Amino acid sequence: RELQVQTRVYFEEVRRLQLLLKLEAESHDKELSAARRKHDADAHAMRSEHEALRSQNAALDDQLGRWMDENDELRTLVKELEAKLAGKAPAHERDGLAQRTKQQVRERVEAQLKAAHRQEMDRLREEMVA
Repeated sequence: RELQVQTRVYFEEVRRLQLLLKLEAESHDKELSAARRKHDADAHAMRSEHEALRSQNAALDDQLGRWMDENDELRTLVKELEAKLAGKAPAHERDGLAQRTKQQVRERVEAQLKAAHRQEMDRLREEMVA
């Protein structure tokens, strides 16, 4: 009789432990599933951000290429203007006039580049915020 009681107690304890184990396994599966979903969402967000940065980088490279071309064109223009000025101005005025012309062209180019850069940075900030 006492053995039957002990056996029943042990069986009940086994059932209780099995139920706890089952509940713990279900809880673990839910947590694992949630972690996988979060990981997948984070990975997708990072891939999207990476693609956006890649396209922004390509756009900036393109813009830089255009600026470099414009810089070469302006450098050629300055040399041509200096050559023209060298022939027209009196000798004592040539150097000062050439320097002023260079400075004016540099300032104009610098202002254009700064404005374009500011505009591009504002656009990129707006994209990153959105």
